[in-house]
Amino acid sequence: MKKYLDKKQPEQKAQSPCLAIHDSARSSQESIEHIQVGSFYEIDHSKLPPKTPEQLQSIRVVMVSRKSLSNVSVRFPSPHSLHTHLNENSYENLDRCFLPALEELYVMGPAIASEVLYRRIPHQEIEEQSKTGVSGK
Repeated sequence: MKKYLDKKQPEQKAQSPCLAIHDSARSSQESIEHIQVGSFYEIDHSKLPPKTPEQLQSIRVVMVSRKSLSNVSVRFPSPHSLHTHLNENSYENLDRCFLPALEELYVMGPAIASEVLYRRIPHQEIEEQSKTGVSGK
């Protein structure tokens, strides 16, 4: 009987599901701790999952709107918002300084977000580009 119990003890010392979940949450938090809510990020299109909406495939910059251990939400302009913005930002209205409305929302896991959101864009750069109408690419 003692031999049987000795063999069972190593199996019981295996990591419990609660500890595995805690480790997973910690690694998720570490992978996205550099991501800041309200900041703009350039995205790496090669890292986007295959089921990513087509509109996101054509956008270079997104804004992080929400972040949790399980998800990162980003906002980006819809085609209608971009069209409206470009029409209102014609040569006669160059003194207007604003960004297109960020109407679309995409939610991704923290591991994907840490790869896709690869460069934080300072607010000054966003402001300068919106004043000059530079698209970046």
